Amino acid sequence: MAVSNTDDHFRNHGFILSEGGWGLSPLYDVNPDIYGEYLSLNVDSDNADIDFELAIEAAKYYGIEKKEAVRQVDLVKGIVRNNWQILAKKYGIGRGEIDRMKVAFKVCEG
Repeated sequence: MAVSNTDDHFRNHGFILSEGGWGLSPLYDVNPDIYGEYLSLNVDSDNADIDFELAIEAAKYYGIEKKEAVRQVDLVKGIVRNNWQILAKKYGIGRGEIDRMKVAFKVCEG
């Protein structure tokens, strides 16, 4: 959601079994999409909008309290907002391409 990734189908979600039980795998196969408005999978029963407020409201369905959902959203938004351009430059992506991709990260602004 933070990078407008619209390729979030079931095969791009994984789990890892550890001694403590099953947990989500680290993030993989994520591609910022400048045209991304909707996720492939719904956030709640009928909405796939790329919208952090929707994710916060739907958190209760996943056993996450609203306060914790807000904390996690703020954390993710801050990490993405403060680092994506730095990483892009580090890996040799030019200024023009970075400027073109800014729209994919708009949900993390502010």
